[in-house]
Amino acid sequence: MAAPDLVWYDDADVAVAETFFVAPEGGTPTAATQFNLWNDKGSVLVSDTATEVRVTALSRDDGGTTWSAEDELAASGMIEARAVGSAGTGIVAQTTAWTPIGRGRFLYLNDIPIDCKREIEVRISAIAGIGSVAKEVLVRATALGATEVLEQGHEESGAVGVVHGIGDGRFTALLEGGAITANGTPDDKVDITTIVYAHAGIPKSILGHEKTINGTDGAAAALTAGNAYWDTLSLGAAGTITETKSAQATAPLSTATRPAVPAGEIFLGYIEREFDATIESGDIYQDDKAYGWFNYESSGLNVTLHGGQFMADSKLTTWSRPTSLGALTASTTNYIWGITTGNGSFTITTTSARPTDRAFLLWALTTDGSGVTAAVRKMTFTGRPMVPVICDVAGTLTASTNFYRNWPAIGKGYLMPLIGISASLGGAGATSGSTIVDIATSEAGGAWTTIFTSSGTNDQRPTIAFAAGDPYDGGARPEVFTVPALGRLRFTVSAIPGTASTDLSVVALIVPVE
Repeated sequence: MAAPDLVWYDDADVAVAETFFVAPEGGTPTAATQFNLWNDKGSVLVSDTATEVRVTALSRDDGGTTWSAEDELAASGMIEARAVGSAGTGIVAQTTAWTPIGRGRFLYLNDIPIDCKREIEVRISAIAGIGSVAKEVLVRATALGATEVLEQGHEESGAVGVVHGIGDGRFTALLEGGAITANGTPDDKVDITTIVYAHAGIPKSILGHEKTINGTDGAAAALTAGNAYWDTLSLGAAGTITETKSAQATAPLSTATRPAVPAGEIFLGYIEREFDATIESGDIYQDDKAYGWFNYESSGLNVTLHGGQFMADSKLTTWSRPTSLGALTASTTNYIWGITTGNGSFTITTTSARPTDRAFLLWALTTDGSGVTAAVRKMTFTGRPMVPVICDVAGTLTASTNFYRNWPAIGKGYLMPLIGISASLGGAGATSGSTIVDIATSEAGGAWTTIFTSSGTNDQRPTIAFAAGDPYDGGARPEVFTVPALGRLRFTVSAIPGTASTDLSVVALIVPVE
């Protein structure tokens, strides 16, 4: 296979085109110009899939002879681009918000397979007062390079870590869970594990549940004998699972008839629903499911690391696809590191010593002879600040006791997903039972709302069993993530063991967003 061959075409896919002329008016965005970015159009070169694709731009005065990232448009983030569509066999749909491009600024795109395209709109959003100056813009695209050098000062100012994206309207990613399995005795249901994701910078969760895939196709017609339909499951702004169905056809179905993921949503899985209403493991397809925050998956000792962004050494490394790291070493602790040198890479070591001076630690995975037995997230995060609200209680705990803390920001905040709630005890108590803590929020003295809405049927509250040797719980998964401006938090000791536990500490990590 040849290297990816990225070529820009006009919106009709006829002429090669990567420049446009514009006279921007300060304070008013120009009309959008569409370009289509193809990888090996027509499969002439038999190219590899273009991965780690990013779009940027250069500019110059009209009639100039030299394109430059230092021209005022490219240098000041006044050129903007967004993905609006895609086409081709095997390409996963992607749309984005308007994103500044130019010097040190990029629009990141998902993979572009051979003979596929992504449709990109470009415009100028010039600052007020710049006047109307005739300009030319050149759009550029690169692939295979995950790491880019930033301006000096990021490392020195502490901007080091995985970019968490919470509060960033351009960040959408699956963070945890979402495995789909057949529901025991074959029937029309599937089981879906607890999902944590972010959509347009807003954290959301969907607790593990059983889902029915009914006998009605995308045209609202009942399935008939011998037929089936595809059901594409995805995650969007509503905080629920979106179903996009095809029309029914003779089973087995062609994969080419799978419905596309709706614009801006996260792919979760494809299900082939047949007339006989027996969904089995072979009817469920999740090969294209991808996580953010460098989540990992393992099969035996083989580990795959998913995508994300991390800042280290004043460089930004961006991975948009899963990467196979090969086999872990059995019966030891393995450390997964991000490397910023070259185009960016990952490595595994069996010691905690940095393999290079600027290596960035992501995970510590403990193995036995056949697989991963324990995983510890070692990454730090960067982005909007995470503000801890801490409830510390000394002494013996009593059930049904409330403790109150304030969220001091004048704007609302979001609880950090995955790591937002943690609890620990000085002593876990004895005899029987667990220490359970509920957390509720109140806006300016209003009614209290628990963040664990379904705790009566699916309890995700911080829970520490009696006599626990390590009395800590970081696995709480709230359903409500918003903390109101100038709001209050109530920490309730909902239950204690038969012999009471002691010395409680609960931490809520909150990201101010307004």
